[in-house]
Amino acid sequence: MAALSNEAKDVVQRISALPSEEIKGAVEEVRTANPNLFPVDDGQRTVIWMTLLIGLFVLGITSILGTVYLAVAGKEFAAVIALGTAVVGGVLGLFSKSPVT
Repeated sequence: MAALSNEAKDVVQRISALPSEEIKGAVEEVRTANPNLFPVDDGQRTVIWMTLLIGLFVLGITSILGTVYLAVAGKEFAAVIALGTAVVGGVLGLFSKSPVT
């Protein structure tokens, strides 16, 4: 709560002091007063996922283009192929099921 103003800390303390059956109502009133206080949709999550996937896509395309360029120029391109492989593995890892669940 270090980033909160004194008024906000006071509100949190007052809500915490309420009986458990009244806390939900108090939080709903705070949410009604400021609708964007608690995000209820997946807007931010979607932006994060899209940024991550677009970044990996750009990295993959750059890796492919770099590999082709280096192969045509007759230079060593194994490191660029390793980068492309890591990108593909990263994308697959994002969508695979966790082994611990």
